[in-house]
Amino acid sequence: MPITDNIIKILHKQQNKQKQDRWHVRKEYKELNLVVCRDNGELIRPDYFSKMFATFLSDNELKHIRFHDLRHSYASLMLAKGKSLKTTSELLGHSTISITGDIYAHVIDEVK
Repeated sequence: MPITDNIIKILHKQQNKQKQDRWHVRKEYKELNLVVCRDNGELIRPDYFSKMFATFLSDNELKHIRFHDLRHSYASLMLAKGKSLKTTSELLGHSTISITGDIYAHVIDEVK
């Protein structure tokens, strides 16, 4: 997915935080070359994000959706706004346009 200048700034802040974390824990830091990790460099379990997202929704009295549903919403909105199936497929990282077409056929039909 394309990223905005704001996202780039956030990533730079994350990179600087990791440098500080590396300095604080030194030998205990596990260099796994991750963008998002624990303070000691270890992998954050993928289900952590789903749990934190569910907590965020609950705390803000929002309808529960799965974290993965954000990806589906992104693709649906792109298609609804007239982005091509090819562009949408590439941004989602699908290996073929037909995969995207099969998954989002209902959105494509609505756009027609």
